[in-house]
Amino acid sequence: MRVKADYKRVLQQLNLVTERLLINRYCALGAANQSIPNNDLYKSIKMLLTPNVVKSLPEYFQNVSTDKAAQAWLDTINQEGELLLIRSKTEHELIGCIFMHEATADIVHIGYLFAEHHWGKGFAKESLSRLIDTLSASSSSLTLIAGVERNNVASIKLLSILGFKLNIDNQSEALFYQLSLNNS
Repeated sequence: MRVKADYKRVLQQLNLVTERLLINRYCALGAANQSIPNNDLYKSIKMLLTPNVVKSLPEYFQNVSTDKAAQAWLDTINQEGELLLIRSKTEHELIGCIFMHEATADIVHIGYLFAEHHWGKGFAKESLSRLIDTLSASSSSLTLIAGVERNNVASIKLLSILGFKLNIDNQSEALFYQLSLNNS
């Protein structure tokens, strides 16, 4: 069970900085160490989860247009796993999120999204690279699984660049890629 403890310990203390980004774990509402005040966070979530950004995601990502819906979305994400907030280093604007859900002690499903006006700027690569480096250095063994729509060429290319390999091609609309982080 060392792997699970390593993964959870790393996320509990997660506070990553890159050249352009700040990456923090979302804490339950009202937590003293929350990086964005609730009202600003709700507004940012509503601006982030636009129809084009969430079109291929589950129902609870759709129609997040009120503070109440943003709070419900945050509660759902928080119950399912971990939410990492990605903000620009200069303006502290929320520009994206990484989602992590533990399937087993050594397998974690990972997903990400970015505000549409930030697509193509390298933020996904920058944030995921930093997270993967951190997990690699801190976990004895962990496998990340990422699902992506077949027509999302940019994400497929990014996952390949990051070292993910096609795992399952079941001819559905989604492809699944995996990355094994082994530091035994």
